[in-house]
Amino acid sequence: MVVASWIVVYFLNMDIVARLLAAYATTDPAKPVNPAALSGPVSIVLTALILAGGSSGVNRILKGLGFRSNNPEEEKLPKPKPTDAWVSVRHKGKKPVSVTIEDKGPTVAGSPAPLAGIINHKR
Repeated sequence: MVVASWIVVYFLNMDIVARLLAAYATTDPAKPVNPAALSGPVSIVLTALILAGGSSGVNRILKGLGFRSNNPEEEKLPKPKPTDAWVSVRHKGKKPVSVTIEDKGPTVAGSPAPLAGIINHKR
């Protein structure tokens, strides 16, 4: 896979690493740095390795450089208020499921925690 990626990078002149370095090295937009001046065996091989790694390889590099979060689920899920609670139910069966949540009232000292919900299969 790496050899095929190297062939694509070399013969199609797709040295993405050299282009990125040129973009970062350009300080004056009127005088951009030529990517061909930065292209060489190291940048070509690095581009081929990234291409061979596919989207997973690119994702790892972006996480390593700090451009992407290591845990994208943290960013997506809103956090409940301290006075609220969430209930999560996971069911892997094929039958339908009903979930019931009841208020069991106050507990007596030393008693087990009240049951918050019941999962039943509908028949």
